[in-house]
Amino acid sequence: MSELEADSGNRDAALAALERATKTTPNYAETYCRRALIYIKQERWEDALRDLLFLVELRPKSPEYALLLARTAYAAGKRSQAREILTKYAELFAASRQLLGDVEWRQRQLAKPDP
Repeated sequence: MSELEADSGNRDAALAALERATKTTPNYAETYCRRALIYIKQERWEDALRDLLFLVELRPKSPEYALLLARTAYAAGKRSQAREILTKYAELFAASRQLLGDVEWRQRQLAKPDP
């Protein structure tokens, strides 16, 4: 996929290119991340969560990917899933000072009772 395809707003072409890329290089993390970000922009939460779950399995030591998964679950209204992710990856987040503020904010938001 060309950078221009994704940046031009031609999301359908970008998604098609990313789909092909997942078949030719199935363990290339960036492909899943890019596709998940497009799905997030389209509010295709289940598709985004599927790619992000695979991405976190592929790169389990990446706090950025785990946080993106938690943020997406939260945006999708899946608060309990977001809580589970934050709990599961707590040690990973604690080791990443640059993400700690965002993680703490998410935890405070999720500590509030469900509406």
